[in-house]
Amino acid sequence: GIRSGSQAMIGEYQKTVGRLMKNVTPEEMEEAEHIAREWNDTQPPPEVQAKAAEKKGQQFTREYAEHMWKQCSTQVVVMVAWKDQNGKVMAGMHDFNDDLGPGMAFPDWEGIEDKWSRYALDVFRAGEVGNGEDADDEGEDADPRPRMKVKKGKKKTQVTLPALDNGIPQLPTILDLHVLEKQDILRAFVTCHYHRNFQFAPPATNTSQIGLTCGKAKASMPWTSIAEDPQDYIKDKYLPNGVGLKEPSKLSGTQVTQILEFWRGRQQTNPKDVFMFRRWKDGEGVFQKLV
Repeated sequence: GIRSGSQAMIGEYQKTVGRLMKNVTPEEMEEAEHIAREWNDTQPPPEVQAKAAEKKGQQFTREYAEHMWKQCSTQVVVMVAWKDQNGKVMAGMHDFNDDLGPGMAFPDWEGIEDKWSRYALDVFRAGEVGNGEDADDEGEDADPRPRMKVKKGKKKTQVTLPALDNGIPQLPTILDLHVLEKQDILRAFVTCHYHRNFQFAPPATNTSQIGLTCGKAKASMPWTSIAEDPQDYIKDKYLPNGVGLKEPSKLSGTQVTQILEFWRGRQQTNPKDVFMFRRWKDGEGVFQKLV
């Protein structure tokens, strides 16, 4: 397979786009260009905006939060409000601070939730009245409050993996586990190896030595950096072909299963070399050798 993000993948992507573009008729191309110009000059139709807000809003705000943290060391909380595809006012908050560096999630959302909800309702209802619509025509039993969707940062589930006598973590059977449980196991396994590196002495000695990868038991995992350049951290032999490593919640269920099954296979065939980081990144963003 082709590794995600590799030059080979980029080249294949360009070829695929080229093949698809050859099948586009001049009429279809002209229509697409017209729509693109219209949307750039004004904005997409409300139904397209609603769909984008629902499916892409969290992604956009996370990218913004990650950029602000990386470039400015800034904690960001984003409050959002929009209308869904059924015209219902939605409101919520995105908070990724406990996923970025040593930050913590904003703890007092409940204290401002009601104020933000009323603000969202006032804004969108004012727009309805301004467009000549009857903002009160929702029926006596209608609940006027915005529907809340809170994407608060939450600490990931802590998983304790079984281990050998020398402390080496072992992956359990994952056959009957749900995706979220598999993600938790993958996260715990990788984090354990980032904090501690398990290095073995020659087989003849029948002993093992447990060293440290970064030497900090509570060091934050550089998931974003690992996803961007996994080979900076991990040798190819420790990952299945065509599957990159990133924060488990960003992997599909199939990808999580592929990685875990790959490591479980190495656990059987090469138990002394299942997984290992080649180096780690300090708080200044500089790569360091294993401790």
